Amino acid sequence: FCSLHPSCSIHIHSLSSKEIQRGIDTFDLDLGLTYLDNEPLVHVRTQEVYRDSFVFITHERSALDARTSMTWAEAARERLCLLSSDMQNRRIIDRAFETGGERPSPIVEANGLIALMSHVRLGEWSSIVPQSLLLLTGISNGLKALPMTDPAPNHAVGLVYPDRDPVSGL
Repeated sequence: FCSLHPSCSIHIHSLSSKEIQRGIDTFDLDLGLTYLDNEPLVHVRTQEVYRDSFVFITHERSALDARTSMTWAEAARERLCLLSSDMQNRRIIDRAFETGGERPSPIVEANGLIALMSHVRLGEWSSIVPQSLLLLTGISNGLKALPMTDPAPNHAVGLVYPDRDPVSGL
């Protein structure tokens, strides 16, 4: 995009889905990237970019070494650090826990995924994060990632932009 449009400047902000909705409604944002099928935004057009699932990130330890997946009920019994409840990702995670009759009691909460990964890497906590995060950060030595199952939520992530005519040139 930058090569094709050298006079354009791009500003990237990390926002909650509610803040993205507000920014699109007030013309402060041209587009956003968010979950499309969980808490859909209104008065927007969408373009799916990818689908994402969740993984349980923890330190390698003998009790989990042979495991190839993690259930929500099992994860609820671990020392968790999770995103804060103002983040849509956390609300998706909370619903998955509720489906299994569980309610997480995180010890640490943050509104950023990098903060969660830092706590898992440097502390004694575990977390549940989007699997796509591992494409950016990788998995450190001494950590392991287990796919979440029972249920295994899979959500569309994509671009949202104003549902207006004419459509923005951007």
